[in-house]
Amino acid sequence: ACKETFGPKAFVVTHATWIPYPGAQEFRKNGLDWWQATRDMGQSDESTPYPCRTSLAKRWGYPIWYNQYYAKETDPYVGELWSGALSGGRLNVHPLYPRPDLKGGECEFTLMRSGLMAGMTRLRMLDFVTQAPLDCPVAVVFGHACAMNWAGPSYNRVGLEVASALCAGGYPADLMPSSLVASKALKIDAEGYVCLGPQRYRAVVLYQPEFGDEAELAFFCRAAAGKSKVVKVGRWARDFEAKPLDAETRLGASVQTCADDAACAEAVVRLLGEAGAERATPWTANAPRWGHEGGALAAPPVEGHSALTDGTYVRVAGAKSAAGDPISETFTWRGHTVTVDAVGVVAVRFGADGRVAALAAGGLKNFRTDGLAFELPERADVAFTTGADGKRRGVLQGWSGDVPEALRAVAGEWTRLSVAPPLQ
Repeated sequence: ACKETFGPKAFVVTHATWIPYPGAQEFRKNGLDWWQATRDMGQSDESTPYPCRTSLAKRWGYPIWYNQYYAKETDPYVGELWSGALSGGRLNVHPLYPRPDLKGGECEFTLMRSGLMAGMTRLRMLDFVTQAPLDCPVAVVFGHACAMNWAGPSYNRVGLEVASALCAGGYPADLMPSSLVASKALKIDAEGYVCLGPQRYRAVVLYQPEFGDEAELAFFCRAAAGKSKVVKVGRWARDFEAKPLDAETRLGASVQTCADDAACAEAVVRLLGEAGAERATPWTANAPRWGHEGGALAAPPVEGHSALTDGTYVRVAGAKSAAGDPISETFTWRGHTVTVDAVGVVAVRFGADGRVAALAAGGLKNFRTDGLAFELPERADVAFTTGADGKRRGVLQGWSGDVPEALRAVAGEWTRLSVAPPLQ
């Protein structure tokens, strides 16, 4: 409706939620339509659980999720910024709130003076090297009808505990409703993997599917016969009209049924480990979320590593400084040893030929890996990618002089970005 009114290029910056929790109040307000209400990118609000944010990004086809956030003080914004970068998201900065003591724009200016903008500026280097979302090897698909049925066996439970436990185990999980089957967003690709957008799932948790209709059952029967391992929690004996449905027999013996959430999470972690799935930095327990009665849920830390669906390794460090912390280390990614000295963020992707296809780093001093090594006379924010023509093109941010010779040897074409001075 907004695009019809304001034109096709209008961008509607509003989150999908009424309150930031996929629970009973969202059921009565909008039917939990977060994954159906059309938008340009996955947008969320305040403390929306991260597994919802990551799946919304893939649902709408934009590589990042975008979360509107506010707090009374500046420090929580910094944490939200860096944990978001680790989990494939960005921060939509709402002014400080509630702060009745700050007048005349001071809610905004206080944030701008906090160092937050320095971190945001540094993290934008990621945007120059990748257009891929966070890699989540697991989909937790909750029965939309069952979760919203107050007379059913699993009212107001959408599998958040399972998704949270998987994230805490180092395997980020996307949380989504089974109604994505009807909308054709959830697919099975030519190789037999369940997919949402660019994300291919190694495992799928079918969470409390009771009251799922025939189309949903047919989809998960196909999934069970494919490459994604399907694990189930809860029975499935009735369809949407509460008529008998012999789902258990039709799904077959390949679908493992778990007694409860904890057993399900343990089974999936074991399956992924046996399959050799890459592990990200485990997420940590956070404060309880809106409407959640089961205690704290896992949230990404402000320091660690993750991977994107295009094979990009992302390392962030933002525990101590808003502009990022030192990253001086050696790590191994998909058979390549990388040594780097940078600040705040490092992202690297290797091509099929084994060469570095893309690199982004904040405050970079030196970098070394197979076939590529260079050192800069001073730290700078650097990014480069390799085009289809095989040529590297780079972006250099916050550098006042000529492009250093070390970088000219890496790429022949460089775009310059200036950095605004801090607000006084």
